[in-house]
Amino acid sequence: MSFARTLGRAVAPRSTIDKMNFRILTVDDTVSIHEDYRKILATASNPENETELLLFGRKEATGPDVHFEIESALHGEDAYNLVKYSVASGERYALAFVDVRMPPGWDGLETVARLWEIDPELQIVICSAFSDYSWFEIRKRLGAKDNLLILKKPFDNIEVLQIAHALSTKWILAQTLKCQMSELQRANEHLKKEIFQRRATEIQLKQSEERFANAFKSIPVAVSIQSLESERFIDVNQKFCDLVELGREDIRGRKIGDLDLPGLSAERLALLNSLSERKVIGNMEHRFVTKSGEEKFVLLSADVFQSSGKKFALVSELDISDRVKLESGMRQAGKMEAVGQLSAGIAHDFNNVLTIIQCSAEILLSQSKSGVKHLQNILAASTHASHLTKQLVAFARQQVMDFKACNLNQIIETLSQMVARTLGASIQLKCSFAKENLRIFADECSVEQALLNLALNARDAMENGGELTITTELRSISVGQLANPDASIGEYACLCVTDNGCGMDEEVKSKLFEPFFTTKQPGKGSGLGLASVYGIMKQHKGWVEVESTPGAGTTFILFFPTSDKQLETKGQPSELKGVRGTEAVLIVEDEENLVHILKQSLELFGYEVFVAGKCSEALRMWEKNQHKIKLVLTDVILPGEMSGLELAKHLQQLDPNLKILITTGYGADLVRKGSDMPDQFTFLPKPFSPTELALALRRSLDSGLPENGRSLKI
Repeated sequence: MSFARTLGRAVAPRSTIDKMNFRILTVDDTVSIHEDYRKILATASNPENETELLLFGRKEATGPDVHFEIESALHGEDAYNLVKYSVASGERYALAFVDVRMPPGWDGLETVARLWEIDPELQIVICSAFSDYSWFEIRKRLGAKDNLLILKKPFDNIEVLQIAHALSTKWILAQTLKCQMSELQRANEHLKKEIFQRRATEIQLKQSEERFANAFKSIPVAVSIQSLESERFIDVNQKFCDLVELGREDIRGRKIGDLDLPGLSAERLALLNSLSERKVIGNMEHRFVTKSGEEKFVLLSADVFQSSGKKFALVSELDISDRVKLESGMRQAGKMEAVGQLSAGIAHDFNNVLTIIQCSAEILLSQSKSGVKHLQNILAASTHASHLTKQLVAFARQQVMDFKACNLNQIIETLSQMVARTLGASIQLKCSFAKENLRIFADECSVEQALLNLALNARDAMENGGELTITTELRSISVGQLANPDASIGEYACLCVTDNGCGMDEEVKSKLFEPFFTTKQPGKGSGLGLASVYGIMKQHKGWVEVESTPGAGTTFILFFPTSDKQLETKGQPSELKGVRGTEAVLIVEDEENLVHILKQSLELFGYEVFVAGKCSEALRMWEKNQHKIKLVLTDVILPGEMSGLELAKHLQQLDPNLKILITTGYGADLVRKGSDMPDQFTFLPKPFSPTELALALRRSLDSGLPENGRSLKI
C-alpha cells in the first residue's frame, strides 16, 4: 500500500477554473520529510507574492492563488504505481520530488528512470543531503533532460516553493503548448487535405477527357462507333480489331459490307436499322467467321448517342467463343455420363455371366483331367473379358479407382496387342521394357486408359503412318531435376510414349492439358484425352512431362512413384483343399444360373447352402434356419423394396455375430460411396472364381473383419 494512502492527501480545496491547481508527488523514505513538503506546499499561495511580502512588506496579491495537490510515496515502487495510475486516470502529476537514497529497493536515479518510462514529461527534482552522484553521472544515467533539477538538503522553503511553482507552471505551459500544437497540427493537416483534394479535383477534371478516350481504346470488350447516317465506322478499339482480325486503319471510314466478314454484315445492318428506330439492343448472340476462317460467337449490345447533332451507334461485342465451346463440351460430358450409366448396367449383368463362366470352368478344371488346356483358355478369356469390362466402366467414369500393387511392365505388355490394333496397319509399334521389376501402387484400368489415350493422340499426329515406341525405365529424381512443378524427389517407374509425328510448338504445349483444348478439326476430338491423362497422374501422385518439336515428333513421359508393396496373387485350384468348411451359408441372388453355380461351388467345399432369389424369400429362409446360418452372401442389387445391403444390415441387427459377404458387378468404392456399406462387411467384386469365393468366405468366417478394416478383395 502506498504512503499516500496511509497518510492521506494534503489537498488545497479546488475552486473555480481560474485557479491554478498542480499535482505534486514526493518520494522519500523519511516520513518527516513528507511532512515538511506538506507544510511548505499544502497551504501555499503564489510563491512570488510570498517572496515580495517577506522582502518588501507588500500585502497586495500580484497573481492568482496556486493550489498544490500533494501525494507521497516512501519507496520507488510505490511512486511507480502512483504515476502509472495517474497516467491511466488522466490526472497526471506535474512534478515529483525524489530523494536519492531510499533503501531498500530502487534508489532515486532508478526511480526517476522508471517514472520517465511511464510519463516522460514529468518534471523531476532530485533531492539529496549527500554528494552521492555528480551532475555528470546523473546525466550519464538519466540522459540530458530539460525536465530535471537537483536540490540539496536541507532546502529552503522559499526555494522549494519557487521550484514547485516554476516547474509546475512549466509543465502546465508545456501541456498547453502541446494541446495547441496538436490543434495547430490538426488544422494544418485539414488544410493540407483540402489543398490536396482541390488539386486532385483539378487533376481529375484535367484528365477526364483523356481517361474516357483511353477507356474506349483499352476496354477488354470489342467496342466500335458507327454513324447511323453513313453506316461507316468512326472508330474501333484494339479488341474489335483482334476480334475481326483486321487493322484499325482497315476498318475506320469503311462500311461493314466492305470488310468481307461472313455472318457479320447482315447482323450489323439489322442492328443499325433497329437503332435508327430508337431501339436499344442488349446481349444479342450472333456468329461470324474471321479472315482466317475461325468461327466466332459474340454477345452484342448497342445504344445510340448524339454528338454535334448527329446520331452514332456505340456497339460492344463480348467474345463468348470459349463459353460456347465449353457448353458444347458439357453437353458431350452429359452424353458420356448417360453412356456411363448404360455401361455400368451392362457391366453388372456381364460380370454375372463371367462369374458363371469362371466358376464352371474352374470346377471342371478341378474335377477333370481331359480338356485341361481348353478349360484354361476359357478361364484366361473370361479373365481378359473382365478386364475389358473394367476398362469400359472406367472410361465411362463409373469406376472409382482401385489402387493395388502391380507391375508396370506387365500392364504395358498385356495391353500392347490392343494398342497395336488401335494404331492400325500404317503405324508400327515397338516396345522395350526395363530389366527391373517396376512395381507401382496404381489402378490398372487407369494406367491402361492413360496409355490408350496417348496412343490415340500419337496415331492422330501421324496421319501418313509412322512409328510409335513404348518404353519403361527406372529413374531417380534428385533436387537438381525438379523442373516440373509437380515433381518430387525419389525413384519413379517411367512410361515413355514416343511418336515421329508432326510435333507441337510451345503455344500448343502450354495448353496441352486444358480440358476441351484440341488442335483437331471440329468433330474429331473432344479435348479430354490428355486432360484425363494429367488427372490420372495427379491421382497417382505422379506427373507428366512432354518433349516435342514441330516436325520432329513428341515424347510423353509418365512418372509413377515406385512402391514396396507386395504384388497381389490369386488363389489357384490347388488351394481348394485349404479353404473347406462345414458352416451353413445363405446365398441371396436373383440370377438363377448364377445361384446354381454358386451353390454347387460352395457345396464342393463342404458348406451347407441355402438359396433365395429375393429379400422376402431370404427373410423366410432366415427365420427357419437362423440357428444354423453363419454367413449371408448377397448381391447388392435385388428385386423388391429392399436392397442386398439393407437386407444384410437387417439380418446383422438380428444376429450381430452373423458374417456378411457382399458381391456385385460394380466397384467396391462405388458401392460404399453410394450405399453406405459398413466396414465390417466383406466385399467380393464380380466376376470371381470358386477359389476366390472360397477364400473370401473362409477369411470372413474365421476373422470377422477384413484386414485394416477394409473390404476384402481377392
